[in-house]
Amino acid sequence: MPCISGGEKYANLYLTRLRNGQPLYVFECCHPVADEAYDTTDRYPPLLDTSYIVKKNQDSVVIFVPPNFIISANAKYVIAPVDFMMES
Repeated sequence: MPCISGGEKYANLYLTRLRNGQPLYVFECCHPVADEAYDTTDRYPPLLDTSYIVKKNQDSVVIFVPPNFIISANAKYVIAPVDFMMES
């Protein structure tokens, strides 16, 4: 999808966990999905640079998910670009 279409902003949705195990939903606007996101071996943990977390009036994005996908009302989420730690 284009980043912005008809006034709506589209985003990738990553589901990860905080160090305490709590789920964290990460909305990444206007970026292609990184190849590392498809890795299921946990070799490429996601990294969030907190200086890039969107704090302005960004309160909605459009995502496409399965019909049975539910985000709870008290879920933790951020709108930020995602990077992945590479193996060294």
